[in-house]
Amino acid sequence: MIDYKEKNGHTNVPKSYKHNIALGAWTRNQRAQYMLRKRGKKSPMTEERIRKLEAIGFVWKLKAQKKVSKEKQIHFDDTVMKTATI
Repeated sequence: MIDYKEKNGHTNVPKSYKHNIALGAWTRNQRAQYMLRKRGKKSPMTEERIRKLEAIGFVWKLKAQKKVSKEKQIHFDDTVMKTATI
C-alpha cells in the first residue's frame, strides 16, 4: 500500500487493479472489515490497524461516482456535436 501511495499519490486502489490484483482485493477487504467493526459486528480489524492505515492517508469510504443515464449521455453528445459544427 505504501509503495502504491508513493507512486500514485493516494491510497484509492482500483477494485480490479491489473498491476497487483492482491492489493486491490486487500484494499476492498480492509474497507469491508472496517465497516463491519464500525457497525459493531465481528471483525479482525483492530484500532492499531485503523491508526496505521489512517496515518498513510487511507480513505475508508470512497465517494461514489455519479452515473449518467444513457439518455443523458446521448443528449450531451448530440449537444456537443451541434455546437462543434457551428
